[in-house]
Formats: sequence, structure tokens, C-alpha cells
Amino acid sequence: MIEFLKHKKFWLPLVILSALLLMIEGMLRAGWYDRMLSPLSHMGNTVTRLNAFERFGLKRIHWVTLGDSKMDWGIDHGQLRDARAERDINHLRLSLAGSNFLATHTAAEWSIDHLPELQGIMLGLYEHEFVNLGNTQKEFKITWPFKDYWQFDTFDYFRNASDNDIWLNQMALQNYAGDIKDWVLNPLKRHRQHQHHANKWSEVLDYSRAMSGDLCAHDLSSLASCINSASQFKNLSQVPHEFVPAYKNCSNRRAKARLKKQQWHPVSIDLQPHAEKWRYLFDRILQADKQLTLLLLPENEFFEYMVKPSNIDELVDALLLEYLDHPNFQLIDLRELFAAERQCQFYYDTLHFNNEGIQRVTEALIEALNP
Repeated sequence: MIEFLKHKKFWLPLVILSALLLMIEGMLRAGWYDRMLSPLSHMGNTVTRLNAFERFGLKRIHWVTLGDSKMDWGIDHGQLRDARAERDINHLRLSLAGSNFLATHTAAEWSIDHLPELQGIMLGLYEHEFVNLGNTQKEFKITWPFKDYWQFDTFDYFRNASDNDIWLNQMALQNYAGDIKDWVLNPLKRHRQHQHHANKWSEVLDYSRAMSGDLCAHDLSSLASCINSASQFKNLSQVPHEFVPAYKNCSNRRAKARLKKQQWHPVSIDLQPHAEKWRYLFDRILQADKQLTLLLLPENEFFEYMVKPSNIDELVDALLLEYLDHPNFQLIDLRELFAAERQCQFYYDTLHFNNEGIQRVTEALIEALNP
């Protein structure tokens, strides 16, 4: 057996395979495959956005917008860009669906280092975003082009991610494998995707997502109301798309147990690790002599009783108290934008705004920026 292990018939194939994998890993890291990425994938979305930046001109960009899908789908980016252009400011979209802190801080640091005329960064956040942890299946791919700014020794980015999982997801092969597989299985579909998105870089920057419909058919005013609304459906297959997130949360045993115990809000959490992350990002932007605009977005009432920790206000208030007096810090607080009206008419689902909500948020944002 030992003699066989020493024989080149055993180890030579292993050496060749290892060398091949290392070569592929290096080629992927060098970006050789990036032009073949699906523009609809998480990684392809980021690469497409950066390509649009290149087409626009990195030296011409003055401001960028960062945030997750609530921000990315939640405003009319073309309308914002036009309004800012009236004041000779080129303000571009770098908000990325699926983002959490990892994507936000790495995109911010990339912007500081690669946009020589950058004046400021707008962070479009909602309260729960300050404590929300990322998903390894999404955020490694979203942030792959920003991988030089990962700080796994400093920050806990993910919920219940093992060291092995984090190590594996730092490999190019792991992140590109799914996209390569889809391309090999259906190259014609990928070709059509590239044709559809070719030379549409301005549309990428001026994105405004169509979000028709609202939540008004479902009573989400309280925990009891949400549970009652969820009980109207026998199973997930019957649930309308806009109600799926609420259904998943309000139809389970935990929700019913909370109602029985009269626990009207989620439990409090340790805020310190989250505070340290956001202080790092705020300081990184401000110490680079850039302006920081913090846009606080409205949240559906569902988040109050089902999602947000009960002590989240302490974190947001502490950060605002710490930075409000900084000359380069601006707060645009739209949290109460829909407070005097029926919230359901402005939401597509429990997280995202619908067309009416998008227009209201965009108008309020532009008004605050151009008083």
C-alpha cells in the first residue's frame, strides 16, 4: 500500500488536479470570467454596477448611494441623479440588493479608494439594518469585487456561520461555481441576458424598480392581527406574494407563543458589537474627509412587533447623539414619513415600498437635499 502511494500513478493525478484548481482559482480572482457573469446574479449585479461606473467615468463621480434592496429598490435613482446634477453633483447608485454591513462598509471603502473626486456617501438605512446580520450565500458574492476590504478578524458579519464556512466562501471557485454551472447548462440564456443588458449602463445607474400593488388586503397592525391574517391561508402555496414574509413569521409556533405570553416586541439584544461596526464605518468615511448623509427610511409597522429588537432605539439614538454635531454629517430622517397615513398603501411587501412609496420617499429625499 505504501509503495503504491509513493508511485506516480497515485500522486501525479493529484498534483495535476491541484495545479489545475490553483490555476482556475487564480484566473477567477484575476477577473477572467467576469464578463461572462450573469448580470442578474449577486456578483454579476455588483460587477455590472462597477462597469457602469467605469463607463460614466470614475473621476466624474462625486457621491454614491449605499444600502440594501429597501434603498436600492426604494427610490428613483434617475430622479435623484437629475436633481443632484442641477447643482453640478454627479450622484450615482451603488446600493446593492441583499446587502448588510459587510457589503455597505466594503463598498464605502472601495469608493473612498477608487473615486478620486468623491465628495460624500449616502447611507440609506432602516432601523433594523443596524443590527441585521448577513447571509453567507449572498454577501460573499455581492462583495467579491470588494474582497480586499473584508475584515473577518474584526467584525462578525454573519449569523451562525462557522469558521470553515467563512474560509470556504473566501475561495473564488466557491463563489463562481454556481454561475459557471448555469452558463454551461444554458449558454443561450446567458447570451440573451448579456444582449439585453449591453450598452445600458445609464439605465443601471438610473434604476427605478416597478413595484405595483400594496399590503392593504392584510391587517398587519399588531401581532394578533398578523397571526389572524396568516390563519386565513392553509399553506404557503395559497399566500399572495406580498404577504409571504409576514405569513412565514406570523404562522409559526413562536409567534403564537409570544401572543400567549403577551410578548408584544422581540427581545432585546447586546448592541455593543453593532455599535462598534457602524462607528467604524462612520469614522472611516468622515476621517477620509468625505461627507456622510445618513438617510433613515420608514419601516412597516410589522417590524415593530415582529422583527426589530426592543432596544434598537438605544443604538440609533446613541449613534445620532455622537455624530450629529460633526460638520460633515447630515441626517435625513424619514422614519415618520407615512405616520399620519395608512402605511399599507405605501408598501409592496413588509420591507419594500411600492410605486407610491418610492415616489414619496424620492420626493422627500430630494427636498431634504435641495431645501
